[in-house]
Amino acid sequence: MLERTSLASTVQAALARSPAVALVGPRQVGKTTLARTLLGNGSPNWFDLEDPQVEAQMAAPMVALKDLRGLVVIDEVQHAPGLFKVLRVLIDRPDNPARFLLLGSASPALLRQSSESLAGRLEVIEAGGFTLDETGTECAAALWWRGGFPRSFTAASDAASRIWRREFIRTVVERDLPQLGLAAAPPALYRFWAMLAHYHGQTWNAADPARSLGVNETTVRRYLDWLTQAYLVRQLQPWFANLGKRQVKAPKIYLRDSGLLHELLGITDSGALSRHPKSGASWEGFALDQVLRIAQPDQAYFWGTHAGAELDLLTQKAELPGFKLAASSEPFEIYMQGDKVKVAHTEGAQATLDAVPTAQTEGDLVRWLDRELRMPDITQVQMQKYLGLLVRNVMNETGSTLSGLIRARFQLSQAIERRINDVRSASVTRGFQMLLDKPEAITASFDHSFSFDPRRYPARPPFYRGKYRFERHYYPQIADLKS
Repeated sequence: MLERTSLASTVQAALARSPAVALVGPRQVGKTTLARTLLGNGSPNWFDLEDPQVEAQMAAPMVALKDLRGLVVIDEVQHAPGLFKVLRVLIDRPDNPARFLLLGSASPALLRQSSESLAGRLEVIEAGGFTLDETGTECAAALWWRGGFPRSFTAASDAASRIWRREFIRTVVERDLPQLGLAAAPPALYRFWAMLAHYHGQTWNAADPARSLGVNETTVRRYLDWLTQAYLVRQLQPWFANLGKRQVKAPKIYLRDSGLLHELLGITDSGALSRHPKSGASWEGFALDQVLRIAQPDQAYFWGTHAGAELDLLTQKAELPGFKLAASSEPFEIYMQGDKVKVAHTEGAQATLDAVPTAQTEGDLVRWLDRELRMPDITQVQMQKYLGLLVRNVMNETGSTLSGLIRARFQLSQAIERRINDVRSASVTRGFQMLLDKPEAITASFDHSFSFDPRRYPARPPFYRGKYRFERHYYPQIADLKS
């Protein structure tokens, strides 16, 4: 088994700074194996919620968890979404003696509960299949063909790898997705997943899958969102900055694991892969997934126009260059004296309020900024994710405290708005420059030209006989304006 030292280090660093960490991803990517390296077998701090005995024990979760110290691992946490309210109470205890590592397949229920109950307390880390920095670049061809799931990649033969992938797909559509709450017939889910394989690397259009499945477009969008939140499909969002209606504004669809893609396409071996019409799209998706998994940019998009100009991947760091909290050189205080409001200057040596703890959380600040900066062409999910990364980066890079940022939230909001406008302006400039650098995207034609000939539009009597003399007109005679 390959060592996943980079992912293990990321989890350990997150546990050192956050009271709770969620390690989420599809089944069989090694989440439990990695957690076992942090907490040994037989530990009383390990809870597998698929174990009936543990499930009975967790009927009273406060009793089971309140006296534990150190690292506590809860596996398959999506089976107990109500557990997050209990974890919030435990995490908020003074001198909390425990750190919680939550493992599970991401689901809408899991994400909703975590955002409501553990906002500002939970750090989410995505676990996926193997990457090239784990297998080595010499294994790139095998990783592309078999995919990154550990049991598929390390199978004894290509045939064994295909059998594992086929059974994994069957288990997902027959058991895992229904258990997560997706109420749909397994055959319909399989057909939809296979249709997505043919959309791999293309912009999403819900009309064709809806027509093929005999359902409405809302239903297929719901299927797509469930597969996305289960970390089986990636929706790469478009970047657009008000260049008009000629930009592509629908997401691109990629199956995250190339091995599952090849199985759904019915590709039997690596030789058939090289001859398959989707070979290029498969390699594009594999390369894109490796870049995003290894580089881990804050934001990722694609850009394209209907004229054909396109960028497969745009990455951006959520940052505010040059931002710093501006402290007043003449601090003052406002207080009541009797029935009058008094304003007085304070001593310059007064301790800064930025160091005073606040009851508000990072999530509270992000939601406030989201309300202040709501923009019609950016979804709330995208905006809140961007703001969360940006707030964290500002605190790390400038040394600002959360209390300081909350006090300066109006200043921060204005700086973020300027940053977004600067990025939009730069994107407009780059977009038009790309069109200018691509002559075939701009064409001139006189096939439908128009020339004005007044004789083709003669005035009809009665003609104008008034006293006013028009200085500029195109007709030799002007018809009666009253007619």
